[in-house]
Amino acid sequence: MMSNSYSSLCDDFYLDMYINTELELPTGRDTILSFFERIQKQFPSMGRFYRRENNEYYLEEDRNPGQYRWVSLEIDRIGSGVANPSDFETAYCQDRLVLELVPYMLGVNHLDIDSLDVTFAMDFDYAGSHDEVIAEALFAQSAFNCLLDLPGARPIGFSPAVVVALSDDDRTQGRISIESKTSVYEPKKKGRIADEAISLSFTVRQYPRTDEKFDPLKSFDYQCRLAEELMAEKIVPNFVQPLTEIIAQKRLHRFHKGPSMAIEAPYSKYSKTNFKIGIVLFVAMAIIFAYDGYLSKYEWSLRRSFYEEHVKDGKPDFDMVFNQKSPFVFVGLAAVTTVWFWARKNKKLLADENELVISNKEKISYDSIQQIDKTYYEKKGFFVITYKTEGDNEVNWKLSDRQYDNLAAILEHLVAKIS
Repeated sequence: MMSNSYSSLCDDFYLDMYINTELELPTGRDTILSFFERIQKQFPSMGRFYRRENNEYYLEEDRNPGQYRWVSLEIDRIGSGVANPSDFETAYCQDRLVLELVPYMLGVNHLDIDSLDVTFAMDFDYAGSHDEVIAEALFAQSAFNCLLDLPGARPIGFSPAVVVALSDDDRTQGRISIESKTSVYEPKKKGRIADEAISLSFTVRQYPRTDEKFDPLKSFDYQCRLAEELMAEKIVPNFVQPLTEIIAQKRLHRFHKGPSMAIEAPYSKYSKTNFKIGIVLFVAMAIIFAYDGYLSKYEWSLRRSFYEEHVKDGKPDFDMVFNQKSPFVFVGLAAVTTVWFWARKNKKLLADENELVISNKEKISYDSIQQIDKTYYEKKGFFVITYKTEGDNEVNWKLSDRQYDNLAAILEHLVAKIS
């Protein structure tokens, strides 16, 4: 499974690496700036450098596009990661560069490394109780669920974290955690912070062995392979998919008030308004140019001076000819735009129990959908569906909230169906 497939399962996907050190890292100005300058040389778009109050330093890309790189220097930890990478190698190449640079630029050698982490993390936006989602998705069949059967009981603190050994010597470990951002007192609050999300994090940590020299690059490659394998075989089917299914069910419950489970996304007001503006603009331009081209010749015309300037000895110049001919072009454009508008104004998407229907014509069955990339939905309002046609051709279809209203409901329904 590629990283863009993970992005279709969550709202944000992160691939991070951390080098945890025994000793504190250098704090000299020249050392820190030289290190980050070398990183920026490799990735020129990383131009935002800042320091936090606890003397932690960060270099990162602009976060607005949704996909961005970052590198950090903390007191005893070096971090490197990419948010919503298009593929794993996009993040891995940056992490390998950091691993290659730290011995020479920060003085971190194999003796100084306490542990090396490779982390796959996901955020799931949800405006309701995070604890309820986690409890229903992951604890419904466990012994803990019996406590929720008590009168008046409800989940208010469900943030499980488990660490397991992945090697006989316990030096390779895996940690899975699901964090709820809902406060115990959240039900008493009327508002929520918009960017709060349920966070899932899976980390493969390697502690150096005492009987051999630790090779960070070799260990990193092994940890990446192991993390990818466990994500695909264990984490996604047993943790991620149950979470996305419960979130989708709860969101859909808010959208459906009748017995029908079909969701409709009509042609957007944004597009309709743009069509109307275009029609009015073309008509207005036709009137303006027609006035100058045909009515300016009369003595009473407010544009008589235009006629006198552009008609000499009864012969119109280029500007006058343009004003006489262009109105017909603008009227034609207004007519074409009007016809196009009437042909599209009733266009809509319909998501039922089995397929996505486009204006009662094209149909895309949920079984044919390979993935949904919603990396840029929160920032730019669009997501991309990849599906296969009956001829086994793979098609990428972009859906934007500028084209359809109520697209969020369609997206949640699709994610629930393909999960």
